[in-house]
Amino acid sequence: MNPKTVLMINVAVLLSFGLPLLLVPEWMLPIFGVNAEPSGILFARDLGVTFLAFSVLSWFGRHAEGVGLRAIFYANLFLQSVEAAMNFAFVAIGSAPTGIVPGELVRVVLVVLLLLGLRGVK
Repeated sequence: MNPKTVLMINVAVLLSFGLPLLLVPEWMLPIFGVNAEPSGILFARDLGVTFLAFSVLSWFGRHAEGVGLRAIFYANLFLQSVEAAMNFAFVAIGSAPTGIVPGELVRVVLVVLLLLGLRGVK
């Protein structure tokens, strides 16, 4: 798959989660079954900033080549795969609500797309 296309999909997904998590976490958290308490809101905003930072990295890195482009893909893969694994584990042991699973499935799709895009990096 074309690496630039994958990065643009990544940007769109990261923005669609990052902006609401930063700007309206009280609205976003209950969608995933998470209480919108002050500590949860702070954590949601922190995660939103992280997503936005990775969207900026992906956007400005879409024309990169070689080692730099691979680094962008590896950083995104690390973020999405570790977050997904951690959150699935927390759901499995009952420490996180099952409502987060749809968001984690989005991460799994992103990981697959990122892996396909990485194959196209020269």
